Amino acid sequence: MLGVFALSAALKEEEQEKLDLSIKLLEEHSVSLQLGSNLNSKEEIFAGAQYFTVGNLQSRLTALYELKDQENLLALKGGYGVLQCLQALDSDFFNNKRVFGYSDLTALFLKIHQNASLFHSPMLCELSSLSDEELKSFFSFLNAKPEDFKKLLLKYTPDLETQLKASSFIESPAFIYGGNLTLLLSYPINLEIKEGYKKILFIEECNEEAYRLERMLYNALNNHVFDDIDELWLGESLNADFNKDLVLEISQSKGFKVFFDLPFGHKKKFTVPIFAYYE
Repeated sequence: MLGVFALSAALKEEEQEKLDLSIKLLEEHSVSLQLGSNLNSKEEIFAGAQYFTVGNLQSRLTALYELKDQENLLALKGGYGVLQCLQALDSDFFNNKRVFGYSDLTALFLKIHQNASLFHSPMLCELSSLSDEELKSFFSFLNAKPEDFKKLLLKYTPDLETQLKASSFIESPAFIYGGNLTLLLSYPINLEIKEGYKKILFIEECNEEAYRLERMLYNALNNHVFDDIDELWLGESLNADFNKDLVLEISQSKGFKVFFDLPFGHKKKFTVPIFAYYE
């Protein structure tokens, strides 16, 4: 059973067919759904709220809290809107839940990473457009146990083991965290990682000009985001080309390894547990 929530952009009319096909796809895989009451909001910008007012904000949160009986929660789509909700959001609502999403949902993950199991994954509106391999990856994690995360990630992400042949991830315990770089820079990350685990930062982006990406990288560097990490994983970004020379320069100065173009992000959309330990 999946509860579907919408804290970001509202559903566009042209997306209704994709949504219907995605719901049908889940039903064909014997996954039943509880749809949030605000999924079909027709307000102009945000799901359940066009403006940042107490009333409209509360309508989004009320629709979310109606899914209290669901252990697995899947975001409808990304866009913009989650940051508006964080001050009023009850983090304890997510205790022992599993939350699937990415992009704008990075903001939510930064808020609740100590409460819930989190998965950087495709969202409901996208499922019907995924390849068979991407779908297998998504479904493999719906009920996965943490001790199986590494095995499943390597099994259901094609060529990942080859891409990571120089990575300590293959043989060593690791902790992977991160998401959309813009949002990682907008909310403080307070992490206490267990001793003995490699620290892997994952980042990806969407629709950003080169100079903005470079500014983000320098911002991250100056704010110590790259301090004490063992590896940096860059996902395949959409219309956002990172300056690889700059990334390599930063990695050399900070002493971490870099792996480019991993299939997690806005292009290829394989699922990866995030803010998660890998044994």
